[in-house]
Amino acid sequence: MGDAAIPAGNTVVSDQPQIKMVNLVWALLAIGILLPTNLRVYFELRKENPDGQMIQRLMRNYIRTVAIQGAMQIGIIFVMSHLASGVR
Repeated sequence: MGDAAIPAGNTVVSDQPQIKMVNLVWALLAIGILLPTNLRVYFELRKENPDGQMIQRLMRNYIRTVAIQGAMQIGIIFVMSHLASGVR
């Protein structure tokens, strides 16, 4: 098949600034919030007497962050369908 040229007026979806922004936010949430939270919960659970209140608070924030990511995934589906439909 080879390298097919993209027809005039069409763009690669990943080149859209909306997609780049969503990906940046996902990366920041994952590296800045989710990973450290998982590590803090893991190390707290390994203690002799884990602090249940702290784990509960950390997991509450974790769930909120995952909910934000879910909302962003729904948003990106709308952006992608808008781009795919060609509506300008």
